[in-house]
Amino acid sequence: GSSEAVLVQPAPKARARLKLPLDTACIKGKFGARVTGSSISKVAFKLNGKLLKVDKAAPFKVLVSPRALRVGSNKLSAKVSFVGSANKEPVKLSGLVFRCKKPSFTG
Repeated sequence: GSSEAVLVQPAPKARARLKLPLDTACIKGKFGARVTGSSISKVAFKLNGKLLKVDKAAPFKVLVSPRALRVGSNKLSAKVSFVGSANKEPVKLSGLVFRCKKPSFTG
């Protein structure tokens, strides 16, 4: 008999997290959002349902212009697809960012 040990590598755990700026209460300038995790093949970023970017290579990130934000609440979402059979279904992640009203100058 053979005395060789067969090592079976466990499949990588597919996971993803959406990272938004710490201060999303009053976005004034450009901001970046990124998805981190493992076994990610691509990420589709959307703002209020409108496709911003599809990223197929790490780092999975998007830069959002304040002009793209409406005043008030905006939903930034990321549809994350995973490599191979690590995870069958794409995962949807989302977060809210807020744009304040433009300051009105008087005088």
